Amino acid sequence: MAIFDTIVTLLADYYYKYVISIPLAIGLTNAARALGLMVGPLLIGDWINKKRLYYLLLFQAGTIILWGVVQKDFYLGLLAMFLVGLATTTLWSYTYALLQESIESRYLGRVVSYNDMIFMVVTVVTTLFIGAAVAYMGLDKITYILGLIFILCAIYYKVLVQKLI
Repeated sequence: MAIFDTIVTLLADYYYKYVISIPLAIGLTNAARALGLMVGPLLIGDWINKKRLYYLLLFQAGTIILWGVVQKDFYLGLLAMFLVGLATTTLWSYTYALLQESIESRYLGRVVSYNDMIFMVVTVVTTLFIGAAVAYMGLDKITYILGLIFILCAIYYKVLVQKLI
């Protein structure tokens, strides 16, 4: 996810370069996240359903906020990034499955394409926000905001969407 890549690159430049080389810090951090992305669906893929999606969104928020707390420490940041990765793939694949379930097959390609376009726009806007906000606040605060967005998504899902399902 490009959003996390932006923060990882800035963390490597601001903090991790004193511990390890910048390219290695970026690579190891992304490897920790990739490991979480791989393991997450194996651990929680069977557990997730429409009623538990709320908790997965909160878990994702909590891990992002935890990463914000420890991200200045390279080694704790690796552990937190692994935890962030645990929910990411499961969240992505399950919400795609929900989208596919609710769309007539003749519209599926079009709707998935529109969904991807919206996803890319959100990614670009968030990356621009990170780039602009880094001049005014620390990376930890930016990360907390990203976690807060997941909390808001969880509340939206619980209050408005889950009742329709």
